[in-house]
Amino acid sequence: MKALARELGLFAFFLFASGYALRPLPFHLGDSIPAGSDPPHHLYILNWLLDHGLSSDRFEGRMFHPAKNAVLRSDLSMGTVVLVAPLAPLVGEPLVRFNLANWLSLAFSGWAFCLLARSWSGSILAGILAGVTAVLGSHQSLHYVHLNLLSVGWLPVFLLALDRVLSGGGGRYAALAGTAFALTAASSGYYGVAACAIAAVFFARTPSWRVLGWGALSVVLAAALLSPYLIAYANLHAEESLVRTSRELAKGSFTLADLGSRTVLHRIWNPAIGEPLFPGFIVLGLAIHALRKGSKRERTLGLSALLLFWLGLGEPGGLYRLLAFVPPFSSMRHPVTLTAVALMLLSVLAASGLALIERRRAPLALALLGIGVVETLAPPNDFVPVAPGVPPVYEAALKLPAGPILEVPPYEATPLIWAARRGFETVNGGGAFIPALTTRIETTTQNHWLTDSYQPIDESKAASILLNETGTRYLILPGGRRGGLDPLIQRFSECRCFRELGTYQSDRLYEVVRDSSCPAWAGSRP
Repeated sequence: MKALARELGLFAFFLFASGYALRPLPFHLGDSIPAGSDPPHHLYILNWLLDHGLSSDRFEGRMFHPAKNAVLRSDLSMGTVVLVAPLAPLVGEPLVRFNLANWLSLAFSGWAFCLLARSWSGSILAGILAGVTAVLGSHQSLHYVHLNLLSVGWLPVFLLALDRVLSGGGGRYAALAGTAFALTAASSGYYGVAACAIAAVFFARTPSWRVLGWGALSVVLAAALLSPYLIAYANLHAEESLVRTSRELAKGSFTLADLGSRTVLHRIWNPAIGEPLFPGFIVLGLAIHALRKGSKRERTLGLSALLLFWLGLGEPGGLYRLLAFVPPFSSMRHPVTLTAVALMLLSVLAASGLALIERRRAPLALALLGIGVVETLAPPNDFVPVAPGVPPVYEAALKLPAGPILEVPPYEATPLIWAARRGFETVNGGGAFIPALTTRIETTTQNHWLTDSYQPIDESKAASILLNETGTRYLILPGGRRGGLDPLIQRFSECRCFRELGTYQSDRLYEVVRDSSCPAWAGSRP
């Protein structure tokens, strides 16, 4: 009972700390969303998986019409889905679900790193340092808009179980390792690759035929849990070759420009130019102390961090180039995320260093913890308001016969909030891999509708693609929510392929016309 009370107290601490880091989110769960184009598609994926995770269409989604496996085009944040699932029947509003998911995933991640560090060091102070600096520091504060990157809490659980397996632990730790790895990999492919790299280093440093059987059990269990995802993703990868180019990798690889900081204490003298990966002086100093004075475990953890730093360099580092033919590596756009995991390992190392100091000079350890926490403090986050329900133009469309809806432009992510709320099919979408057809529609609407104000709509490539290569039924021009659309609205009034159905707070609703009166429809041609 005492242990349970301690864990509940520590989780409450990280719930408060993560709520402060995400401020003002705890006060706007139902009316705001983090600013940026990524949160709406993470919101959509989270809610789809909460409602369809156990059904046969779990990876389909109803965005990116007419693409298949729409949900697989981004990380699934499955570890967070599992955390939020018990609340889903009680919370129906997708926006509240999403904001709670951000908050709970960050709090769980902090608590999990705290658990790992406490288990290895025996110190609560060390655990708090690891939990705070690993997930509330400079780099993570930049990615509070990415639910998949907040879903890192199962990684330290995997490391704890892995260490127990390699130390001679039995089946329960093997089962925990396999389950935690599956949840880690299904949350973020980057975290799955990082877990594999760390496991390889740990096993290489402690090879043992005696525990190989339990390790094999972990692998089999993880493979079984991940098999639906792996099979579906492999099929999608084979169909569309989800491979990143060297140019994309170069933009997302670790460089010295990424050693800036977003924290209040360091941003003035060390501003963030790229990824703000400076971990703070306390973490660096204590990690070095742990490597010098610690045990084999600390040195193994240091080697793991070094390997992740190496992989984070991308192709210039050499090692990544050798592994680029393996699908998880070939699909990655941001190897620097592996560097971020290396910094999390440095936080665990720093916790070990703090524990060593605490044994001899407890007041100094407490002071170092305080400074370490101060080094993580970052400015408040940017949020945008979200009105309840859906815009009137969508209410009107949803009263008509069902059909896929496109809001111009296709890359606009806000419609995914409305789609999550009302369950309709949309051409809009977002994620790491955009379907080729969606990209063509985006390019042609941008070039021939939004930029070129002269070509008749009926003769445009965008109209031809929408009518003949998709089943789009309704089109929305958000004149009330997006400026500069008056010339396009005028051109639509002169076309025959899109019939205007009404105007709702300056948003225009059109129905696609597929008959002989529409020049763009292939069926009208002899």
